[in-house]
Amino acid sequence: MALAETTDVATALQRTELTTEEARFVRAQLEAVEARLLTRLPSLRTRTDSDPSYATLVRNIEAEAVARVLRNSEGFRQESIGPWSATLDTRVAAGFLTILDEEWKLLGAGGGAFTITPSAPVPPQWPSPHLAGWA
Repeated sequence: MALAETTDVATALQRTELTTEEARFVRAQLEAVEARLLTRLPSLRTRTDSDPSYATLVRNIEAEAVARVLRNSEGFRQESIGPWSATLDTRVAAGFLTILDEEWKLLGAGGGAFTITPSAPVPPQWPSPHLAGWA
């Protein structure tokens, strides 16, 4: 069961309440986002049970992830009508259920198997050790 509730999503949307249809949809989306969190962070429940501030963070992230879907349920990226056009910030209104990289970092989810961590550049050497014996 998700930590966030429909009221948390309504607050994220700056609304006092959701319609009956929205509330039903939101409950399903909250369960989906909770499943994603638990897949990547199996100890999530243990940590939220022992750390109230972490539980609040998880509630906020779950609510914001679902609110992004409702803000742009059609998934528009750009809209034009005559000379007028607008582009949506996908971080605010992605249109699909997603957890942002910044949110994963806040939750303590580090890099995965395909994470590339840059290192300091190696200073050039002359003569190159690769050319040894070619003189």
